[in-house]
Amino acid sequence: MRKWFGAGLALALTITSAAVPAFAGPALPQPAAEERPAAQATAVTNDASTFVQQGLTIHELDKELVRLKAEEASVDESIALQEDAIDRQKDVLDARTAAAGKILRAYYMGQRDRLWMLVFQMRSLGEVLVAVDYLQAIVTNDFRTLETYREAYREQQELLAELAARQDRLQFVIAEHERQRTRLIEEQAELDRKLAELTELERQAQLAAIEATTRAWEEEGVPLFEDVLTALSAAMQDLPELLSDPTLMTVSGASMEIRLTDEAFNAFLRERNELFEGFDFGFGPSGMSVTGGIGDNAATLQGMYILEKEPENTLRFQIDSVAFNGYQLPDTTRTELQNRFDLSFEPGKLVAGLTVSELANEEGLMRVKLSFNFASRS
Repeated sequence: MRKWFGAGLALALTITSAAVPAFAGPALPQPAAEERPAAQATAVTNDASTFVQQGLTIHELDKELVRLKAEEASVDESIALQEDAIDRQKDVLDARTAAAGKILRAYYMGQRDRLWMLVFQMRSLGEVLVAVDYLQAIVTNDFRTLETYREAYREQQELLAELAARQDRLQFVIAEHERQRTRLIEEQAELDRKLAELTELERQAQLAAIEATTRAWEEEGVPLFEDVLTALSAAMQDLPELLSDPTLMTVSGASMEIRLTDEAFNAFLRERNELFEGFDFGFGPSGMSVTGGIGDNAATLQGMYILEKEPENTLRFQIDSVAFNGYQLPDTTRTELQNRFDLSFEPGKLVAGLTVSELANEEGLMRVKLSFNFASRS
């Protein structure tokens, strides 16, 4: 976790392959705390949370840079391994191409036809049967050789396609690293500017508040969100049990509608993990909100289930905001949590041919309309 230094020291952030300007240089001349106008002192007090919010954002952006740099190294290594595999496969493909070419030339030049003509030169039925067996073995081997060539060619194309995908991913990671690095430098410079406008005592107070909040986030906030999302992901595996509750559904022909209420969803979750006793899940027009906490720490998460019809019919949860003790975490943190925890639901895994056709969010309620695709069941 980032350490925030006080007493005239700069707050430094280590960024891979680039240095970020320090928080503050020599302190600008400022009136003493007792000399600061009352209105200005009030403004500084009211703006205290802004310093902490920005400090927490910088902390999370710095973590994202470390993560991106590690992913860049991992993808780069996988590309090298993929290129080695392609080189080995090329040798296999070259050998099988040569063997397949030899067979095709034999058929083109009529060499195989001449072998079949030998059957008519046999002097007995026994010799004919032996010759036919021999010729069938040759043909079987020819087709096997051609098939191994096709398989080698297919594997080569798959390896090349995978290499191209990894190279695209590498370019994306490099570009994203540069984008986040620029963003971090700008955030750092803005915070430095704000801190430079404070008195020494005020500056040290803000640095201490930033340090305390980032420490609380790393030591308590991160584990808290991890525990909640892990438990929620596990509970989603039992969601079909909740959706089969007849009190929540109405059936009309080949379709049915599930009306999932706040009360039913909270009761369902709390039955599966006592951790949810400290949290409330609520549906609304903007999606689903999760509010609660453990001890002195408050956690808030806002998101929405999105209906995806391709490549699989899926309800996928999209995290829109994450807050800890009133402080919003940046988009990089939301994305990292989104990628780590799977909160999706595929109705087709419950019953073959079952799909979500409509999804609507209302106050205190999420409506899910399901339909049966009988063609998918056959």
